[in-house]
Amino acid sequence: MVIVSEARQSSCVDALHFMYRSKDVLALRNEKRKSVYATWEARKAYALRHRLLWWLRDEAKILDERLSQRVDSMMQAGLMEELLDFHHRYNQQRIKSNTSPDYTKGIFQSIGFKEFHDYLILPEEERASIKAEALFKRGLDDLKMVTKRYANNQQKWIKNRLMRRADRQVPPLYVLDCTDLTQWKSNVFDKAVSIISAILQGEKPEEKPINENIENQKNTDSSNEMQRYCEICDRIFIGELQWNAHINGLKHKKILQRMRRMEKQNSEIKSS
Repeated sequence: MVIVSEARQSSCVDALHFMYRSKDVLALRNEKRKSVYATWEARKAYALRHRLLWWLRDEAKILDERLSQRVDSMMQAGLMEELLDFHHRYNQQRIKSNTSPDYTKGIFQSIGFKEFHDYLILPEEERASIKAEALFKRGLDDLKMVTKRYANNQQKWIKNRLMRRADRQVPPLYVLDCTDLTQWKSNVFDKAVSIISAILQGEKPEEKPINENIENQKNTDSSNEMQRYCEICDRIFIGELQWNAHINGLKHKKILQRMRRMEKQNSEIKSS
């Protein structure tokens, strides 16, 4: 006779319940996993057929000017006062707790704090000096540069994610030129209305999506590969590579061993 504590019994039962929760849900719905996955895939295909993406794009020179103006407007709206106030309160807490400043964690990683670091740490009586003015200008230039770099990274993401992937199902991507804001109605609004109207009427828009003809294909993405479900770990994997790595992995094997051990203990408890 195997003696197991009440807490141990409860732990085993809870763990087994956790392992089988997906089975219980499917049983209540009277569905099989394959049918559920088929429904997911059908919904995914429907969503792709009935969605489109807009890319409001302007010339690089105009974009740089607008980003610089955006930073200037942020400064006029009180960004520096906000940075100084937060920095002051942070340093009060830091000094009380006797910890060194750390700009690599939390909100201090956001744009603004790192760029104005040298200015922010100046004593208040020195913020009207020539040195402070130079540090402020350098921080402002750095902030504009980082903002432009972030915009460039966004454009690269759009190109690599939505335009250069033959193996990724993505909605059609239409480019609308907003370089000249005085021509917004003709270049943006009217074109968008024309595209949507054609699609709603089941017609092909005159404007072609930019990702219709894929160039420089990247075949590293496996979003269209078959999905596999691990009942043991209650996780979904895409493609043979992920699946084989998972079932041969140490984590999967440990969970499988633990589940079998708990099943054995549970059966012994019931028979005792």
